[in-house]
Amino acid sequence: THQVTLTWTYVDGRYNYTIYRGTTSGGESQVALNVQGTTYTDIGLTNGVAYQFRLVSVNALGQSIPSPVSTVTPHP
Repeated sequence: THQVTLTWTYVDGRYNYTIYRGTTSGGESQVALNVQGTTYTDIGLTNGVAYQFRLVSVNALGQSIPSPVSTVTPHP
C-alpha cells in the first residue's frame, strides 16, 4: 500500500542506476540517483494511481538509453 517495489536484471559493467517516475508517458522525472543493486522501493505513492517508471543504468562511459516504461499501480 502506498508503495511499489521495482526489480530488474543486473547489467554487467554498470555501476549504479537512476530511477524516473511519472504519471504520464514521457513525463517521468528523476526520483532516485545512484541506486545500487537490482531493487528499489518507491514509497509515499497514492493508491489507485498508475505510475510509470523508467530505469537508466550508469557506468564510467555515461548513461544508457532509458528502459521501456513499466506501469505500476499501488493498491491497499
